[in-house]
Amino acid sequence: MDNLDQSRDPKTHGQRRFSRQLSRLQRVNPRFGAAVQAVTAPGRQFLRIPLAILLMLGGFVGFLPIVGFWMLPLGLILLAIDVPGLRPAVAALTLRIRVFLRRFQR
Repeated sequence: MDNLDQSRDPKTHGQRRFSRQLSRLQRVNPRFGAAVQAVTAPGRQFLRIPLAILLMLGGFVGFLPIVGFWMLPLGLILLAIDVPGLRPAVAALTLRIRVFLRRFQR
């Protein structure tokens, strides 16, 4: 497959989009970036997958103090690192959340 065909491949496009969104999140929030780099290091699936599941479960009970709905997208992002099929959907969700927050801040 040549380079032009790869740019049209939806799977490759979704993975590149996911990588861009993850990089932007790391640049916007340095604390988040340091934590993501620590968790996304190669060979850390044993840490990432349970942490992603716990964050998503915490997101479902976001109405409780301390835990919040912010945990659900973060858990999805971590899970998408190890589940390539989730990357396009999570990238689109991340982009929509960023656009919503930008509009909300104005």
